[in-house]
Amino acid sequence: MTSDYSKLEYWNQRYASEKHYEWCLGYSSFKLNFEREVPSKKARILILGCGNSSLGNDLSANGYTYVLNSDYSDVLIGKMNQEYPNLKWVVADINKLEEFFSFESFDVILEKATLDSFFVKEKDPWHYNSEILIKMNRILSQISRILVKGGKFISLSFTQPHFRKPIYAKPEFNWSFNYSTYGDYFHYFFYVMTKGESLDSACINASISISHFVEPLSEDEEDFIFSIQCP
Repeated sequence: MTSDYSKLEYWNQRYASEKHYEWCLGYSSFKLNFEREVPSKKARILILGCGNSSLGNDLSANGYTYVLNSDYSDVLIGKMNQEYPNLKWVVADINKLEEFFSFESFDVILEKATLDSFFVKEKDPWHYNSEILIKMNRILSQISRILVKGGKFISLSFTQPHFRKPIYAKPEFNWSFNYSTYGDYFHYFFYVMTKGESLDSACINASISISHFVEPLSEDEEDFIFSIQCP
């Protein structure tokens, strides 16, 4: 039975006892990818769904001077604020970013498997249900809104490009779409969307309308994403 990653209660209970966990590997594994995309140490960085990862601390230790760690679990934020009192922490819901952050207030918005967690209950990556697509459009629109022109949304994911491109590469978000990989034995994906840059025609053609999707397969089938756990 798959854990219910969509419930705040699940995360509060987990964070109450769990000290540390890294989805999609730690910072050292994608440090070169990140530094290539974010050369300025003064970039205003927002981490969405920071969890109990050491990512925020690692970025600060690497010289980035403004890193805001956000998560919707107040249990988690309280614990992390005690462990890393020198860092910036805020309780914020990724579904309601406009309530927490101002228009064009960040140079970089970073998430590491946070968006993957929304797809846990999807049974077939070729056929997402309309509810998850509407939710993703809303979240990505809000991310674009609080990102400055020329700023970058960086998404680290289990999910392969042919599944993620139709979600991210849409003209309405006003950003380009690129990716690289990292990891030695299992490849993870480092997606980069730059606000104000145009999508190429291949990306536009890959954008799939919500109407093209059907409901997922039967509920007793195995979840297709988080059955793979990161090391």
